[in-house]
Amino acid sequence: MSVLNKKVIADRLKLLRTSYGMSQQEFAKKVGLSQSAISQFEKAERMPSTTALETIANAFSLPFADLIAGQPGEADTELLISALSQKLRGMSKDDILSLDRFVDRMAPPKKDDASQS
Repeated sequence: MSVLNKKVIADRLKLLRTSYGMSQQEFAKKVGLSQSAISQFEKAERMPSTTALETIANAFSLPFADLIAGQPGEADTELLISALSQKLRGMSKDDILSLDRFVDRMAPPKKDDASQS
């Protein structure tokens, strides 16, 4: 039995790609693999090699363990945070401040804030 679950890896690769708003073709080009291979990985038809997974992690400056280890929910959150971090690096300071205000409005109130209401 493989330590890596093909379906979990498939879901994480698709989440990583879509978090960056990339097509399979764009993703494949960034990581140096074929679009066909990416499609097969995302459909869990084929398990990526450890080398391919390391290449993908490196291409997105993502720790290898975050791509493959931990509980699916935890790893998925880390992938989304990584994608968001990369996007923030390309934004202006004003855009980041606007986004910060938006996130503050969208976040649920903290428990200590709610009890003071």
